[in-house]
Amino acid sequence: MGYRYDDQEGLPRPLYPFEYGLSYTEFELLDVKIVQQRVLLAAADKNIDITVQTRVKNMGQSGEKVVVQFCVADCNISQEMEHDHAPRLPKELRAFRKIALDAGEARHIVIALDKDAVSFYNAAQMCCEARSGAYKVLAGLLRVDITHSIDFIVDEGFKWTGV
Repeated sequence: MGYRYDDQEGLPRPLYPFEYGLSYTEFELLDVKIVQQRVLLAAADKNIDITVQTRVKNMGQSGEKVVVQFCVADCNISQEMEHDHAPRLPKELRAFRKIALDAGEARHIVIALDKDAVSFYNAAQMCCEARSGAYKVLAGLLRVDITHSIDFIVDEGFKWTGV
């Protein structure tokens, strides 16, 4: 089942989610924000460029590694759309960064999201499709424990094929 099983509604949260790992320290995500956003007129060149920045701090007494995960949630999902397409997950993992931090150290990390972050495969039309509307970038250390959410809007939907 993997990580997608953990997101299903009505199921209890697992004691040890798919990406769970033991650590001798604690980490905290601080200041998650979109620092660059180019989604206006996205349909014209069929591309999106969103840069997300966050600061990760090791709150403990020993150095460790941590994985920061970034998901995208499509806020436009409705019953009407689900009949036309395969149902989308509540959130989809789109980027991650693994970093090592010494005790008390904090570091900025930056990730870039492109058209793939908001797209899904439309099997009926044999192409990738991005819908216009509201989306969220979700950041956290575990997918089942999202601590930050940032809204953004894709102004116009588009379809594309190929890489």
